[in-house]
Amino acid sequence: MIPKRDAYVRIRDMIFRNEISPGTHLVERRLAEQLDMSRVPIREALQRLVLEGLLVYVPGKGLVTRTYDEHELLDLYHYREPLEGMAARLFCQRADDAEVRLVEELFAGMRRQVGARRFEVFHRYDFEFHLSIVRGSRNNRLIAELTDVYQECHYVTRTRFTPRTYEMSKTQLAELRSGVLAEHLAICEAVSRRDGDAAEEAARASAREGLRRFMQLFAGERLEAIDG
Repeated sequence: MIPKRDAYVRIRDMIFRNEISPGTHLVERRLAEQLDMSRVPIREALQRLVLEGLLVYVPGKGLVTRTYDEHELLDLYHYREPLEGMAARLFCQRADDAEVRLVEELFAGMRRQVGARRFEVFHRYDFEFHLSIVRGSRNNRLIAELTDVYQECHYVTRTRFTPRTYEMSKTQLAELRSGVLAEHLAICEAVSRRDGDAAEEAARASAREGLRRFMQLFAGERLEAIDG
């Protein structure tokens, strides 16, 4: 018998790899056949993905992979910004030296990927960088809330933003990532100094910049639609 978690991991990975595209209707029976599993672990995996925000229930259609419009993305990032700032401040107060070193090492990993076209590796370093700071805050409510928020942001990045980066030249990609890296450097230096004020502001600024990049993406898509 395949463990229940395997069903969750496999379906989530299919969504993140865009093998299941946003807006797709998911049918329990078909997934069970495709993954060669019973329907019970599939059902439980789908329920967990609903709780994480990757799937939503649409009346008359059932479960579909989530799509985000501009208003939903604004809500997500406006919710993320103050929580992330507070987590960075608390990290400076509560994290131990090993946790600080981990954040520094994750940042170094991101920096090594600036010019590479290994999109998944760069995003994984980014995800773990933020998650490590939240965990170091020692605040269980923040950890629970921001873990879900990061999952959603990671999903939007993988399904909406990353496909656009495939079209970029190596120079354009390096410029984009250099901007992201500068934001993370500010956070990393602040938490390394245990400067709570600077860490909170750097974390909030990074969230604002992430939102700005997405808004530029949406604007570009609207212009493309007009141009035909």
